[in-house]
Amino acid sequence: MDDVDSLGGLRGLYQDLSGITESSIVNIDRLCLELESHLNDFRTLLDKPGKNDNSRKSVLTGKLTIDDVEYAINADFQQSTLQLADALNLDEVQAAALFMAAQESAQQLDRTPLITAIMRFHQRRHFLLECLRLVFQESFDVEREEIQELMQNAVAHILQTKEGTFRNASLFARKCLASMEEIEKWLTLIADQIQKISIVGQAEDADITEAFEYQRTSLMQQHESLGATLCYLFKGTYTSSEDLRFLLDRMRKIERVDMLLVHYVPAIIAALVQYGSPSGSGTQREARSLNSAVTSTKDNNAWNLAPFHAAVISWWLTVYSGWYFDSGPASPLQGVDFDKEAEERTSLFKVCLDDGALEFMLAICASIQNDEWRHPARNELVTLLLKDSQASVFETDSISHFMKPLIMEHFDTFTESCIANMPNAVRMLKTDEDAQRLDQITALRDGLSSSIHRGVLEARTHLETFLVIMAFAFEGRHDAAQEFWADPDGNLYGFLQWASKRQTVPRVSAFCEMLCSISEGEDNAVAAHRFLSEEDKHTSVKFRRSPSMNWVQMFAELQLYATKVTEKPSTSSQILHTRKVENIEMNEPESPVMLTCYLQLIGHLSQQSNTIREWMLHNPSFNVISTLLTLCSGSVPTHLRASAFKTLKALMTDRTSSHGNDMWLALDQWISGAAANASGLAKAPILSNQPAWHERHAFQKIGESFDQTNSFVDLVHSLITPTSDLPSKLLALPFPEALGASYRMPGIEPYVDFILGHAFARKVPDVTEAQGRLLSLNCLNFMATCLATFNEDLVAIAQQPAAGPETSINSSDLNNYIRLHPFARVFEWLFNEDVLKTLFMSARQDSSEVSRSHCDSVLVQSLVKSLDVMNLVLDLQSTYLNIVRPILRNQGITTKMTVANSALASFEDSILNNLYIIPALCLYCGSGHEQLTISSMLSYGNCQAPGSSINPQQQA
Repeated sequence: MDDVDSLGGLRGLYQDLSGITESSIVNIDRLCLELESHLNDFRTLLDKPGKNDNSRKSVLTGKLTIDDVEYAINADFQQSTLQLADALNLDEVQAAALFMAAQESAQQLDRTPLITAIMRFHQRRHFLLECLRLVFQESFDVEREEIQELMQNAVAHILQTKEGTFRNASLFARKCLASMEEIEKWLTLIADQIQKISIVGQAEDADITEAFEYQRTSLMQQHESLGATLCYLFKGTYTSSEDLRFLLDRMRKIERVDMLLVHYVPAIIAALVQYGSPSGSGTQREARSLNSAVTSTKDNNAWNLAPFHAAVISWWLTVYSGWYFDSGPASPLQGVDFDKEAEERTSLFKVCLDDGALEFMLAICASIQNDEWRHPARNELVTLLLKDSQASVFETDSISHFMKPLIMEHFDTFTESCIANMPNAVRMLKTDEDAQRLDQITALRDGLSSSIHRGVLEARTHLETFLVIMAFAFEGRHDAAQEFWADPDGNLYGFLQWASKRQTVPRVSAFCEMLCSISEGEDNAVAAHRFLSEEDKHTSVKFRRSPSMNWVQMFAELQLYATKVTEKPSTSSQILHTRKVENIEMNEPESPVMLTCYLQLIGHLSQQSNTIREWMLHNPSFNVISTLLTLCSGSVPTHLRASAFKTLKALMTDRTSSHGNDMWLALDQWISGAAANASGLAKAPILSNQPAWHERHAFQKIGESFDQTNSFVDLVHSLITPTSDLPSKLLALPFPEALGASYRMPGIEPYVDFILGHAFARKVPDVTEAQGRLLSLNCLNFMATCLATFNEDLVAIAQQPAAGPETSINSSDLNNYIRLHPFARVFEWLFNEDVLKTLFMSARQDSSEVSRSHCDSVLVQSLVKSLDVMNLVLDLQSTYLNIVRPILRNQGITTKMTVANSALASFEDSILNNLYIIPALCLYCGSGHEQLTISSMLSYGNCQAPGSSINPQQQA
């Protein structure tokens, strides 16, 4: 039973190692004992003995010795042992021991002993590899000296380098490579088996399919852990340049671009830095020898994936050029033409870019950073940059939390090395692209093309791709981003200034993406704001395309575009100017994609800093809210209007009640009439209440597409959340009490009707599954906030006849609060059949998919919020039915449209019509997501509460 104890001990070690970064208190003594007890496991981890005839014969004898105990094994045990050995390609005697240890655990896992043995084998390997990775990772962490020393000592014992010989470490690195290759072959066999079973489709193969899926997932994780460990081996001084050559030989043979290839990327770049850079452990002569090995494209050195090889060469050139960037008379090399070699490196770098090196890197970034919460502008830009490339965003299995930052850290190394060591090559990218663009403009002026937009998009975009790679590399890495702002005379700040000048439309978009990534956090955001403000000094009073990107330029272009899309065409002007007029400056046309990136940058910086938000909202020369709403009135692409709504929401981050009221007034004014002249909306007929007509058509226009609807719902939700500076009165509302009073009943009822009646009840079922989940989440957030912010206790106390004078409230104030607060209207919608149908649809998800999803995923969050809304309804419906609804009826308000069309008397009755929710709640409790478990248990408890009409036990 040592296997059981070993697996439990590994779990404990893994928890302690994982907790090092999360806790300031670490039990060093316990950690030492745990590491010492598993040193031999780490050393022999990669020495998996394969199937052996002698071992097979030993098993078939019917007698077997395990841990000095002799067992007599029957034919079934022998057959299962041989099946296990075949499944794992494992020595039959070890397979027998593993199968023996799985007998007890099989009952706990409710699986057959064979499948249990397979699962335990992979669990042990995965925990060992993860512990090994964490040991290497902490050995490089200089912030905890005592922990670092302990881990470095553990690494020396594992690699057996205590006596000063590093040959064992080199052998261990090659074992890692061999194990990764073995896993890749193993995964291919499993994929074939899964495909074969799916074709046959036999129900009794469900357990086998589960075992294959478990193995596939675990092997991918093991491959990932090995890739990270290999990276740390090259990052340290454990390997030699021959190991880099061995790694390159392995990379030449890879034939597919997938996540298995991505796992090698950190190790490759780490190895190239170690033996090709002046900051590494190699010598210059050694680096020159490696140069031909890396860059050679001869037949015997040909790579199966040309873009991959181009990327590797570009990584190499950026670090290798560091030997020569500042080299002078002191260089030890004699008889070398440095200028000629520099030109050759620059030419080779350009060839690599033409072969798709940057697009290959961008595809990797976009694939592993495919964040469902991200602003859509970057996805649009990535699609544009990869449009004519062989590289493309590929499907990825879930990537571990440690691999993303590890890859981005090494892409950061590439970009910084490129800027520092190959400035001429970077400058040439811009020069060549500007020259190409000038040729296009000349061709357009001569009438050789009818579409200037097509010409812009067909231009070379290497520099733009480089900028977007930087955006991915620095995203979420605040400390690394600070290097841009720390030294105004440094390479990175100089690169920012250079890249911000004379930009094309795609380059502006890419630059905005990069600026967003390096301006996360208060300090970085303020530094970015200062950078954009300083560039204003170079902008002339009369607007024209500024030589540098800055606030004045962005605001002026937004204002110009907003004016263009909303102005009425002049008939006389069209008649007088039918003849073609040559424009001397040939200013490039405004691009919705570029403006979307402007809005994303404005919104991003506003979210990061209160100082920037205040500057935006009170800028005397630019009314950002008015301009964005004017922009939304025109015939603009839906993604641009959606981005405008997102930016308005960002401006309301940590809003004050004053700012919120101003936004409500501006939004309602726009909804009720600011769009009157918009070409995107129908011309208003002559009516007595034109604002109401404009309101209906504005909501209709917003609701035409998912992105607009989703962003607008999110904006409205941000405006009804409580603010910290609300007056101390108990019946405060998150909007002006007289909102909309000039043309309808005051309040936000039309917004509630749009969100629940259109967005939630109609739009969610009509869009894709991913879009439906996100829109559903935002609608549910709105519903939950409307219900939770209602002062139920105060209303209930005020209605009690025995209430004392200290609790007395003016009845008109109370009635006004009840009438205006969205609580009542939301509750009324929650008795609408379409709303109930969508609500229960949101709460009905596949439990297996939920368990596999991350706790922060849209799926899990929308599911949690749907249960939260149900719990709020069950808790608050007595207040609504017994107090709020009678008060509203007594007020005699009959102009409202009736939306509650369900014949159900209470929400419990709707649960009785959807009883599948009861077993679903039980399954959600076992999903492993803490908040989902809590919400599910609350829902289940509410169903069993005294007075509830639901009794799950009787229904079962």
